[in-house]
Amino acid sequence: MKRKIDQKLEQWKKNRSRRPLLVRGARQVGKTYSVTQLGKKQFANCVTVNFEERPELARCFDSLIVDEILERIAVLTDSNIKPGETLLFLDEIQECPSAIIALRYFYEKLPELHVIGAGSLIEMAFKSDKFRMPVGRISSLFMEPLSFAEFLEAIGRGKLKAYLEQVEMETGVDPIYRPELELALRKVPYGWRNARHRGGLCQKRAARGNKIDANRYLADLSGGFCQICLYCQT
Repeated sequence: MKRKIDQKLEQWKKNRSRRPLLVRGARQVGKTYSVTQLGKKQFANCVTVNFEERPELARCFDSLIVDEILERIAVLTDSNIKPGETLLFLDEIQECPSAIIALRYFYEKLPELHVIGAGSLIEMAFKSDKFRMPVGRISSLFMEPLSFAEFLEAIGRGKLKAYLEQVEMETGVDPIYRPELELALRKVPYGWRNARHRGGLCQKRAARGNKIDANRYLADLSGGFCQICLYCQT
């Protein structure tokens, strides 16, 4: 599945002056999947440290000396870590504030190593009295939930997606495309629809019970569709 963030991740990988990257966002928006896919496609290997699944790996960051950190990770994960070839992925990094602090030292001591940290509720780690944000030493990306555009791409409706990108708010959607759009809307996972509206981004609820009310969605389209809940551009 292609996500909007994928291109930004690839650009980060190719940037010679890159910094360690912190990918933020809510739970279950696809952070782990997108970073893992980057590792598979763009690197010789990807070494993943998931602090939620293996909390004992946080001990690797008791020291902030980069060589010691990498040696411990390599031994405990039985992995080879080669700068320029390996993506070091620190997942659920909010569980190990020391790992966030260590991003600074990866940048200063071993800039050729590609390092990405990802997690939700990272702001909670920032509030710790012992936490020191590595300002100016890291880059940050925020990952949004799956958008309707990404969903259309995933189900093979790229042409419909491209058409919607060209729609003007004043004219709305051509009625000839309404049946196809309704069919696509009925395939949208209910959990995604419900989450988008629970956030209070749009006052027009498009779901009743467990079924999408496509007619109400299409009614919105006739006068210019909601850019947030129907075709997320946030």
